[in-house]
Amino acid sequence: MVSTTAPEIKSVIQLLQPVGGARKTGQALKLVLKRLFIASKGKKTLIFLTAGKSSDKVLGPVQQLVAMGVNIFCIGVMPGAIRSEVLTIAKNPQHAYETNFGSLGTIAKRVKDKACAGVN
Repeated sequence: MVSTTAPEIKSVIQLLQPVGGARKTGQALKLVLKRLFIASKGKKTLIFLTAGKSSDKVLGPVQQLVAMGVNIFCIGVMPGAIRSEVLTIAKNPQHAYETNFGSLGTIAKRVKDKACAGVN
């Protein structure tokens, strides 16, 4: 079962906060590319959550994921997320979302429903 309440999602996100140093979203996307979708067949969907500006480039890994047929949804948690980066990661503007922690549960459910419905 996927958690979609704001407190549940916020507690998980807090566990994932970078410890010192820079946020490397591009590195995270490369890791996804290598570990999650390399041997995957069928529908491939990534729901990516970001809450801050990346210190590395994201476009290259996004292009590789899209070339592999990965459908990317991106949720930018404000105020830290950067709109242009959320749009770059999502590639499709209809898959780019901006929210705050208080509304994260609602957005997460909407994205999950859209992703599971096979909307491209």
